Amino acid sequence: EYLQTIAKEISSISKATSSDWLFNHLLIDSLNVGGKAIAIMTNGSTWNTIDKNIRAYFVEQGYVECLIPLPAKLFASTNIPTTMIVLSHGNQSVRMVDATEVCQKGRRQNVFSAEDIERIVRACNEDSEIGKILSVEELRENEFVLHPDRYVAKTVNEGVPFDTVIKSINRGAHCTAEQ
Repeated sequence: EYLQTIAKEISSISKATSSDWLFNHLLIDSLNVGGKAIAIMTNGSTWNTIDKNIRAYFVEQGYVECLIPLPAKLFASTNIPTTMIVLSHGNQSVRMVDATEVCQKGRRQNVFSAEDIERIVRACNEDSEIGKILSVEELRENEFVLHPDRYVAKTVNEGVPFDTVIKSINRGAHCTAEQ
């Protein structure tokens, strides 16, 4: 009965929704006032089109406190990058922390050092080069995309102007089988 109630509420948002957001809804329903929940979700759920309405619902209801995209190869069972989401009640803004490059890179697996964790936690509490707080209005203007790539500028070291590297962009190259 509990799951049917949630399914009705969610079904009014969208027929096609990632399971990440359904799980997050269960977490929100389980929270006490003043409580927090943390979940790991796929990065696509933070920006894909089918989840736009449920992302809007979570942000407008004040459920999303912070999003932290994590480095790839962080988990032994998969190499895909994931996002950590912090859920709570009554949020008037959303903190974005880009932790995709904050790790000790390993050949098979990346790990966090104590300093890396400290840097991420600090970015969760104050604006920095990897963290920024966003208003609900700013998220609304950006179709509720909840990934820092859109909001936190990345520095390019030793970059070159694009037109010095390539003169034209063509789709594919025509080659014979012999070539």
